[in-house]
Amino acid sequence: MKQRITRKSTAALLSAIAAVGMGAVTAISGFADDHAIGKIPSSTEETALLGDVDEEGILAEAANFSLFLEGDFNAKGADCEGRLAVGGELNVMDGIGAYSIGAHAAKESADAAVLYVGEGPVGNCVIPGEASAAIGRDMADEDVHITGTENIYRTDLIDMSEAFSAMQKTSAEVAEYEVNGTASKGQYEAKVTLTGEGDSDIYVWTFTTQEWSDLFSFPQLGLWATPSIDFIVPDDSTVVINITGGDVTLPIPTGGCMFNGQPIAGNDGLGSERILFNLPDATQFEFSNFGTFYGSILAPNAAGSDEFSANNPMSFGGHVSGQLIAKSYTAALSSDIPYSTERSCRRKRRLLRQRPPPRRQRPQQRQRRKPQPAQRQLLQRPRRKRPPPRQLRPQHRKRQPRLQQPPRQPHRKP
Repeated sequence: MKQRITRKSTAALLSAIAAVGMGAVTAISGFADDHAIGKIPSSTEETALLGDVDEEGILAEAANFSLFLEGDFNAKGADCEGRLAVGGELNVMDGIGAYSIGAHAAKESADAAVLYVGEGPVGNCVIPGEASAAIGRDMADEDVHITGTENIYRTDLIDMSEAFSAMQKTSAEVAEYEVNGTASKGQYEAKVTLTGEGDSDIYVWTFTTQEWSDLFSFPQLGLWATPSIDFIVPDDSTVVINITGGDVTLPIPTGGCMFNGQPIAGNDGLGSERILFNLPDATQFEFSNFGTFYGSILAPNAAGSDEFSANNPMSFGGHVSGQLIAKSYTAALSSDIPYSTERSCRRKRRLLRQRPPPRRQRPQQRQRRKPQPAQRQLLQRPRRKRPPPRQLRPQHRKRQPRLQQPPRQPHRKP
């Protein structure tokens, strides 16, 4: 039976998920410092390392991380501009150099850890010098390969098993939300349109894996079709796409992602924070193309991969503008700063308003007003007098006509 969406039930659900997420923090007491790398944080420092937990978002503490994995992360390239949390191993493929983490997240908050790895080892990673990293307290020193900062703490910051139990419950409950949208696709253009019905804060679509695959299939347009997706919903509303039934292939909309016909600008433009893809039944998922994927992905039971980077080992993979929450992930991935809440969205708008004006602004051209009929005579310039004409050349004498001679008399013989 589908669950009807109401503001009261949604608020109760979000409060329950946030409470479970807060319980995933483990306190440290009486741990001996017997490692050369990493220091033991105080209780105040440990709270700061976790960061602010979004009590209103359905992703709980995972909303603060661009990449949130229960198991292993096998990175083949690219970078993670936001925060990264891995419960298992963080492996970096040889030959790609260091994997960059937290380039933008460190500017948002210098106290919160931009990297957390539970079991380890930690591959060759680089984080900004002012940022912090957290590793499991029992990780061996020879398994830690973090450069760029000396702010490394040893703490079991997040209980991933407990956190993902909450994520699985959340994913199952979101999958039961009542559908209040319709879907259509273009015949002469590779465009998928999802239209919300009625007045709501959340618009939900539910597809099976086969229905989702058929929705982005455009055989009549050939192999060079660039699919796009357009959400027709009110401003500031949230869209949820449930894909049920098994393993999922997520096509990247190379033609763009839009809200009411207005495309999301760039990789980190406003709009991605309003999209959530929920994969409750999937054990595997993959991105089928190269480009930017807009929205967050909640797949607590699935191992993710990237088809493009799997076939091209030295590629930089795709770009996810949002969160990626999964059991594990293997591919080249570039992920953005998370914007999964209205609080983050307001912060983004505030940063845009605080941008300094450009150094040189082009002067605005005044629109010339047409003069009134009474003013035209005053505004008309006096006509310039024409210069006198040059002296005309003397005319040639007219030729005198020839005198007409009398006609000759015919010669007569005498």
